[in-house]
Amino acid sequence: AGHAVEEPEDVRDLYSAAAARWVDEGQTRQYVLVPASDSALIDAWFRLSFGRQHAHGIREIPDVAWPDGVRLATEDDIDELMELAPLLSDHQAESPVFGRTAPDDPDEVRKSILEDLPRTDIGDLVFEQDGRIVGAFQLAPIELSNSHVSVARPPGSVLLAWAATLPAVRGSGAGVALTDAGFAWAREQAYETMVTDWRETNLLSSRFWPKRGFRRSFLRLYRSIP
Repeated sequence: AGHAVEEPEDVRDLYSAAAARWVDEGQTRQYVLVPASDSALIDAWFRLSFGRQHAHGIREIPDVAWPDGVRLATEDDIDELMELAPLLSDHQAESPVFGRTAPDDPDEVRKSILEDLPRTDIGDLVFEQDGRIVGAFQLAPIELSNSHVSVARPPGSVLLAWAATLPAVRGSGAGVALTDAGFAWAREQAYETMVTDWRETNLLSSRFWPKRGFRRSFLRLYRSIP
């Protein structure tokens, strides 16, 4: 407390002092959020055995047309949206993410979706193929995020909060169409930038979002001490 962190070496010294107490208290799973542009600071944390776990991304919202096949979801879509709901967590439970979490309560998921659908400040987008919904994105005010906070919450920005497509349509253009529709919806809402985040070990996400123009703005570095 009261010590200004001016150089990467200061980070290492401060962590050394603080980590002793944290480990004694049983806090052995630790993370830090750092600017992705500060390579010296990232290197300092890497030398403390922290690794890249999660990325925040940002990009300016381009002026693109609303693509064919994408529309706003309605309450009539609830059953198909419920089928899509576990896709992201199921994918992240697999290798190489291994992000295993307790399954969500289906009743709570249905309730949450139905509460969001009428809201004009939330964009629930769906992509239809052959008369069936095969993917969905949700955009929301960044103020609803509990991870994009402080300097990671730029003014005039919308959060791309959730995105998934059925495995069978990956690579078909469904995700690109949903992304473009998200940009079009965000411009209609007068947003200037869009943020999202992804697990670095989620190979689909860590390749897809940068290709859509998202630049890494912050990195969550993680360490687990045996």
